[in-house]
This record gives sequence, C-alpha cells and structure tokens, in this order.
Amino acid sequence: MQRKTFNLVLAIGVSCLTGVTTNAQVGINTNGGAPAASAMLDVDASALPANGKRGLLLPRMTAGEREAIPAPATGLLVYETTTNAYWYFNGTLWMQLFGSYTDWQFPGNTGIVPGTHFLGTNTAVPLEFRRNNMRSAWVSSAGTNTAWGYLALAVNSGTNNTALGSRALAASTTGSRNTAVGSNALANSGSSNSVAVGANALRVGTSVIAQTAVGARAMENYTSGAGNTAVGSNALLVATPTNCTAVGQIALQYSTGANNTVFGNQTMIANTNGSGNTAFGSLALSSLASGSNNTLIGRMNYFTSGSDNTSVGAFYYLTSGTGNCGIGGGGGDNTGNYNTLMGSGSHLDNDDGAYGTALGAGTLGYMPNTPSSTDFCTAAGYVAFTGITANNMTAIGYNAMAPGGNVIRFGNAANNTGLIGGFGAWQNLSDARYKKNVRENVPGLDFILRLRPVTYRFDVNAYDTFTGLADHMTPERSSEELATYTTHANASSDIRRIGFIAQEVESAAESLGFEFSGVHRPMDDKDHYTIGYEQFVVPLVKAVQEQQEQLDTMLVELNAAMLRVELLSADIREGVTLPAMPPRTSANSQRP
Repeated sequence: MQRKTFNLVLAIGVSCLTGVTTNAQVGINTNGGAPAASAMLDVDASALPANGKRGLLLPRMTAGEREAIPAPATGLLVYETTTNAYWYFNGTLWMQLFGSYTDWQFPGNTGIVPGTHFLGTNTAVPLEFRRNNMRSAWVSSAGTNTAWGYLALAVNSGTNNTALGSRALAASTTGSRNTAVGSNALANSGSSNSVAVGANALRVGTSVIAQTAVGARAMENYTSGAGNTAVGSNALLVATPTNCTAVGQIALQYSTGANNTVFGNQTMIANTNGSGNTAFGSLALSSLASGSNNTLIGRMNYFTSGSDNTSVGAFYYLTSGTGNCGIGGGGGDNTGNYNTLMGSGSHLDNDDGAYGTALGAGTLGYMPNTPSSTDFCTAAGYVAFTGITANNMTAIGYNAMAPGGNVIRFGNAANNTGLIGGFGAWQNLSDARYKKNVRENVPGLDFILRLRPVTYRFDVNAYDTFTGLADHMTPERSSEELATYTTHANASSDIRRIGFIAQEVESAAESLGFEFSGVHRPMDDKDHYTIGYEQFVVPLVKAVQEQQEQLDTMLVELNAAMLRVELLSADIREGVTLPAMPPRTSANSQRP
C-alpha cells in the first residue's frame, strides 16, 4: 500500500512537472479506470474495500488564516477550524458552506439562538417568497402588510393588511386595515377595514368597507353595503345588505335588506328585501321573503310574508300575518293578524283569526273540531276554547268554552260548585245619560207570582255532550286528566241547587207581554238557555212597591175603621144613630 501511494503521488508530481495542460485530466483510483470525461480531477474510492474507504481532505485553517489568504480565487474552498465549517469565496466575500450545527439546516436544527439566527433580511427591505416567479409570501418594507400564500396581497399598496391563503386579498390595490385568511378570501379590489376568514369569503366586490365574514363562501358575492357581519358557511352568500348580522350556515343567504340580525342554521335563507328582522334558531324565518320588523326565537317554518310579529317558540304554522305576538311551543295560526298568545299549542287551529288573545297551553287551539276564523276572542286557562265560529267570545278557566258569539264564560260545569266570586259586587253600567226610551212597564206581583222556584241537580255529562266539550275531553287528554275531570263532573252533578227553569220564566214573561232580559234564548241549535238572576231584582222591587201601595191603602182603611168603631162605641153609650159606611174604593175592591 505504501508503494502504491508513493507511485500515485509520484505520478501526480511527474504530471505536474511535465507541464500538464489545463485540458489534462487526473484520475485517482485503485482500479486503473479513466477519469470521468467532464472532470478535471476524478477521485474514485469505489474499488477500496468497505472498511478501507478514504475521503478527500481539503486545506484546514483558522478563521484568521482563511481571511489572510491573499487574492483568493472565486470558488476557493477551505475548511475552517474556528467554526468547524467549509467556507468558499464567492468573488466578493467569504461565505460559509452548509453552515455549522448552529445554522439553519434542511433536516432540522439544534442550538438555534433566538435573536441571533433568523430567516430574512437585516435591512428595511421587503421580504418576499416566490413560486413560479409569482409572489407567494411577502412582508412589506414598512412592516405593515403581511402575506403568505400564492398571489396573496399581490398588488396592494395600502397599509396594515394581513393575507393568509392562496389569492387572499389578491386584487386589493389600495385598501388598508384588512385581514384575509383563506383561499380567495377578500380577493376583491377596494376593500378596507374588513375581515374575511374562510375560502372565498368576501371574494367578490369592488368597494368592501367594514365587513366581517367568517366561513367558507361567507358573503362571497357581496358587492355593496356596509356594516355587515357573516359567520358561517355561505352566510350572506349573494346578498347586498346593510348593517346585517348573520351567524349560521347559509343564514341570510339572499337578503338585500338592512338591519337584519339572525343566528342559526339556514335562518332567513329566503329573505330578499326584508329589513329590521331578528331571528334566533335553526330554520328561523327560513321562508320569509319580504317581511320586516319581525322578531323570532325558535322556528316559523312556513311564514312567508308579514311584519311586526314577535315570537318565542310560537306561530309554527303561521304563513302570513302582521302584529302577532306569541310565546310557547308550536302555537299560532295560518294567516292571522294582531293575535297575542302564550302557551304551547295556543291559538293553533284558528286559521285566520285576528285580534285574539290566548293564555295557556292549548287555548284557542289544537283540540279536535276547534273552529277557525274567530276574531276578537279571548281564552285564558288550559285548553280554554270557543265552541263555534263566531266573534267576540271569551272563555276563562280550565276547559272553559264560550258557546257563542259575544259570550263570556267562566269555568265549566264540572268545576262550577257555586264558589265563584270575590270581595266586590259585580257592577253593571247604569247612567241616565245613556238610557233611552225609558218606560215604567215592569210587572211586579203578577210576574213574580207566576214564577216557580225549584230545587234541582244539573246533569254535567249531558251538558258537556250537548256543547261538544265531551268530544274535546277524549282524544288528546291523559287518562289521569280524564279521571280527574270525571270525578269533578260527578261531584258537580250531585249538588242540590235552587233556581228557576228558564223556559218557565220565559213563558211567564210572555203571558204578560213582558220582554224580560233575565232569560237568554238560544240563538241556534248549538246554543242553550241561561238565566241572569240579578235581573229578577227589578220585578221584585216592583212587586214590593205594589204591595206597599196596598199596605198603605189598607192602613188608611184600618185607621178609618178603628175611628168608626171608637165613635160607634160612644154613640151607643149616648143613644146616637151613626150614618152609613161609605162604599169601598176601586183599589180596595181589587185587594186580595
């Protein structure tokens, strides 16, 4: 081996001494192979055994010795022991080749010193990365614009912009204070003070001012307006609204209205030009096309048009209407106006009724055969309702039913045990200024003496069957409720009551030609007789007055008779003959 090495060195030396030209090639190997055609020097260690491989050892020197090399040639390569790194001369200055363990390396680094090692520039010049010679990352010289992504913030000359994603803020030329995160986010011109997070968010537009879009395609086709916020995929997708807030997937997707606020999946997705609406909940106001000033928490799936409605979980089936206000799950009707309801299922089947008030679960609704198109009706109490299609009906209390128009009903026959009242007397309107055609034609004793006071028991079951309440008690009620109601109905039927029979009172009044307002006569085959017992006070007062007149006449006659007796007694004692008694008056002759 020593001889081969000597011969190799000798051969190199002889070649040099014999003046090898620059075109000569030198091959160093142990297999006698020719050097590669493109190499001036070809060192080949392939023929050496695996455990006998050798390397190329370049000149070694300190940093001072390297710097002291006179007139280094371009490409000169040495190994510096000070930094334990290869250095080469680039024609102007020495550069470290591949770096040391403290420099940035492709496979990773250890020993990086913060503030000392960095990627970038050490002067106030832009930092730019390119792909296919197109900008892919950029930090402006002033440090106010930052971009990362292919063509992100490619042509902008504004300030305080941040773009992250392919073509984010790609077309922005002079806009400032924008933040775009996502492919094609805010890829429009003229945007300022806007935030877009999500692929294609706020992609289209020429003058996007103070807009916020978060979500893939949020406000993608927005072109005009101001002060909008969209959070959710496709929120405000093709809209041109003003001062709107949409949170939820495809919320307010097509709206061009102003001042709408929606939260929830697909909220107000069909709205085109409605304004001033507020909707919270999945699919809230999802069918509303053009209504305004509606407030909804919950769902109103079928509501297409109408304004000034307020709903908290109510009006599920409302299709159009104005001025409705409701609280409760599933309540509402189809096309009603100015209805107020509170309670689950309240006012549910009154399809187009208006000006109604329902307070309590199931009031004015959801029971079988519930009439529709009833206006000006009021119901308060669980499943209180009206029995016919009519107007101006009021039912108050559990299971209370108003059987006809212009009727007010408290409670039902099952809970009516006579304990209805309070601490004040019921007052009726009575004012001479509003009473016309006043006549004194109320019969007294003649009417009162024709009445038949009776005791009786009221058949609650028969009454409920007649009014239809029995039908309402079976389909939707629980067995516990039905049992409780039956118990109370039977107890009410067992009570011995006192009163009159309405038909008999009606006959007594008709026999005297007396138009008595104390009896209500049925208006149709669904109506029934009622009696207003307070109306009997007036004929009773008249009867007392008539009896008082009789008493006064009898008192005069009695006094005259007593005087006559007294005089008669005196005349008898004195033997004087008295004149005859005067004849009886007509009033006296009618006295019983």
